[in-house]
Amino acid sequence: MTEHSKWTTVDEVNDAIDAYGNALIKLKAMQSRADSLLPKGSINVGTIGEYYAFIWLKHQFPDALVTYGNATEKSWDIVVTLNNEKTLYQVKTVSLNSKSLRISRLQKGFDKLIVIVLGEDYFPEDAYLLDCDFVFTGIQTFSVPNRGQNGSSIFVSNGTQINFDLFDSIAERF
Repeated sequence: MTEHSKWTTVDEVNDAIDAYGNALIKLKAMQSRADSLLPKGSINVGTIGEYYAFIWLKHQFPDALVTYGNATEKSWDIVVTLNNEKTLYQVKTVSLNSKSLRISRLQKGFDKLIVIVLGEDYFPEDAYLLDCDFVFTGIQTFSVPNRGQNGSSIFVSNGTQINFDLFDSIAERF
């Protein structure tokens, strides 16, 4: 086998780019519908994580109104309204495709934080719910536990692993 025979062909790369582009077009079309389960904005890792958090929250609070915030909301992404009480959720997403599994840019003003860890296929591999934004005062970044590696201690002191509930929520949508 020659060195060149191990290379990816131009056709393989073009096919992968076409599939990626078609997936983005399809997701954008879904986003534009009034009944979309996707948040508005560019399609990225954060959008995918917010979608999974949204599905989980609708499953956890079936009698509540669950809505996405708009682009002007900097400290929260999703609001759950139940019995006239609002709970504001910030959603942070990391992908195992990234070299760094760190959360940053938290802004005060949310009630609960949902952290979603996406696998290489963009399906959730792990998920955490953390209470109270006051705990994050002064924390600029923190690392997320993954695949047996410990993350920041905030996950132990204030976090609950919710991945099995999240998987159940996703499964009920199929």
